[in-house]
This record gives sequence, C-alpha cells and structure tokens, in this order.
Amino acid sequence: MGNFSMESRAGEGPQAGGPEAARKGCVRPVGGSAYGSLDDAGNPFLGTIAVPTPALSSEAASRLEKWELQSVARFLLPGERIRGCCLHRIPGKETVDVYFSPSQNSAHYGNLITCASVWNCPVCSARISERRRELLARAVAAWEEQGGTVVLASYTFSHRRSDALSDTLPGFLAAQVWMTGHRPYKRVLEAFGIIGAIKALEVTWGIHNGWHPHAHVLLFLPLGVDVAALEAALYLVWSAAAKCCGLTMSREHGLKVQATYGQVAEYVAKWGHQPARRPWGTPDEMTKGHSKRAHRAELADSGYSPFDLLRWLIDTGESQPAGLFRQYAAAFKRRRQLTWSPGLAARLGVATEAEKSDEELADEIREESWVLAQIRFEGWRAVRLLNQRGQLLEVARSGDAAQLGVFLRRLVAELDERDRLQLERMAAARLARGWGVAEEASGA
Repeated sequence: MGNFSMESRAGEGPQAGGPEAARKGCVRPVGGSAYGSLDDAGNPFLGTIAVPTPALSSEAASRLEKWELQSVARFLLPGERIRGCCLHRIPGKETVDVYFSPSQNSAHYGNLITCASVWNCPVCSARISERRRELLARAVAAWEEQGGTVVLASYTFSHRRSDALSDTLPGFLAAQVWMTGHRPYKRVLEAFGIIGAIKALEVTWGIHNGWHPHAHVLLFLPLGVDVAALEAALYLVWSAAAKCCGLTMSREHGLKVQATYGQVAEYVAKWGHQPARRPWGTPDEMTKGHSKRAHRAELADSGYSPFDLLRWLIDTGESQPAGLFRQYAAAFKRRRQLTWSPGLAARLGVATEAEKSDEELADEIREESWVLAQIRFEGWRAVRLLNQRGQLLEVARSGDAAQLGVFLRRLVAELDERDRLQLERMAAARLARGWGVAEEASGA
C-alpha cells in the first residue's frame, strides 16, 4: 500500500512536461474546452499544466469524461452539494484513500465527501446507477428463475416546446400516482397476474418538442401473457389518469409495452453506442437513462439527455444548454430515480439492497476492494488543483502502487512549478506597480 505525502516525494520521480515531451505526445493540456478551462472548483485555470497521459481506450475516455462533466455541472449549480463533491476529505479523515478492485478491474476513492446526486452529478450518478443496475439484473433473474417474465412499459404524454418542465413534471408524476392508486389499474394487475413493478423516472429535451418527462416501468408477470392486450388495458387507465391531471396523449406515443429478454436493442440504437463491455440491457435502460449518450446527428430528433446538455455546453460554449440544465436540476431535485412496488424486493430476495439510499450507494466500498494508496494533504491538493482525479484513477486501475506513486509525484512537482511561476508573476506585478508610483512621485 502506498502512503503518499510531501515528505515521500522529495527528490523522487521524473518531472513531466517540457517541449521534448510535448513533441513526443506523452503529455496533454488539462482542462481545455469551448466553455473555458475550469479546475475542479469551477474556477479558471491560471495556466496550462502538462501531465503524462497514456493512449486512452474508448472506455477510459468515457470514464474521464464523467469528471469533466462534473466540473461543468458544479460551475452551473454553485448552491448545490455537487459544488464540493469528491474534492474534500470527510472531517476527521487524514488521507484520501484509493481503492482497487481486482475482480472489477476498477479503482475508486474513499474518505471523500460526495453529493450522492443521481440527477446532477455524473460521477455519483455513474456509481449509484451501476449499483442499481446490478440490483435490477438480480431482480429480473430471480423472477425468471421462478418461471416468470418481465416486460417494459414506457409512459409519456403530449408536450410542446413552450411547456416548462417545472409544470409538466409535477403533472406527469401526479397522473402516475392517480393511476396506480385507483381500482381500474389494480384490476389490470390482477387480470394479467402482475406481482409488482419497478418505475424509473427519466427526462430528455428536444429541439422541436422541448422537455419530455417519461417513465420506464418493469412489470413482473407470468409467462405467456398477451403483451398487446396488456398494452391496450394499461393505455385505457393511463389515458384516463392523464386526463384527470390535465394531460393529453396519442394512442401511438402515450404508452408502449415491449417484452424485454435482456436487451432493448432499438433503444440503444436511438441513443447511441455505450462504451461498455456488454450489451445495453433492460437494467441499463431503467437506471442510466439520464446519462445515455445520443449520436450528434440524432439529437435533433431523439432529444438530449441531461448529461448530453453538459456535452453540448462543453462543445459549443452556448448559453442555452446551461439554462436547460439548471431548469432540469431544479425540477428533479429530491426526486426518486427508482420506485419499487411494496413487497416486490422482498419476494425477489433483494430487499436489503433495494432499501439502500443514494448516499449509501455513492460511498459504498466493494467487499473485494483493497486500499492501494493513501494520499495526504499535499498530494491531494495537487490532484485536485490540476484536475487529475479521473486520470489518477485510470493509473490506479493497474493495481500498481509504485506506478501510482510516480504519477502522484509528477503532479506535485507540476503544481510546485505552477505555484513558483505564479509567485514570480505576482512579485513582478507588485514591482511594476511600485515603479509606477515612483515615476509619478518624481514627476510631481
């Protein structure tokens, strides 16, 4: 286990950067984007820092993107908990711990304050959603082992670009509550033998139709159910509930029910390819809808997920996605991502996991993980100020504490150099101001 501090790095390790290194392509600038160069506190960088960066796979690039998106979301939401997420140690902890999981070939931090926002924070969202995806996969597998099957019902309603999300989302959720709380819906459940459901809330924004709140609902039912008949029955109760809450819809788009035998291929094609090692399946659809990445050519028709709005902002620097993301964050604050029918989790043997909060999942340490390194104040300051939290975890995925130590010492050396240069600039500015005062005095 590595234990890094200012004392341990003195005089050790080569420094990264320099013209020769840049020519060889082994360094890259930190924090550049069309939206501006921001550090992890959402502030502009004072200079360009070069750090060693290996060639990235598409999976690694996707993991690093989470940290860039988080920095932009933090800048947009200064009053939310994301402002300090994964930046500061938990009070009373002396180090930031780096955990390595051999079975998952992954690395993550410990002893850091997290925001646990599945809606606003790409970093916490990825962690929480992955845990929930695993839970859903277990639930579906458990029901299938009992001889049942699962279908996916998607609920929506008609909307216009001029509709405010702060108006349509509460109306949509009220219609969902109205439907599930009344007898006609319960009769549908009884008629088709549905033992329970899991609902996931999602939203996109489209250029033509504006905000599009919708829900994906996993229905657990026996084999052999007529899916078309189920869809027709659910549409009747859903359209009635929507009407009572002031919403309208068409038969074509208001409700769709489809069998889900492991994958939702059409939806994957709609939203774009995921840089994952396995196909996108029903558990992903349910838990990661707000982070799905759409093809740029399809965004005008398919809509932007909330994190696509952040990508739009980074790519163009336009003000519109910034305003849209703030609207979304305000509307979804304190909303639940997943809702389970009472008793369903217990019946499927996952009650303990289903009861875990977002905060518990965000801070959860996998049992097979072990501490690869402990980073003290000076080292973590370099990681944070040079915006290298994601890059450090990529190095840690090797499981090599020595390699991680070299990377950290390079960062500390780079930050020392930046601090030295800034002090020289400040001293030069003070000296210049002093000369100006002296010249004015002599002229008088």
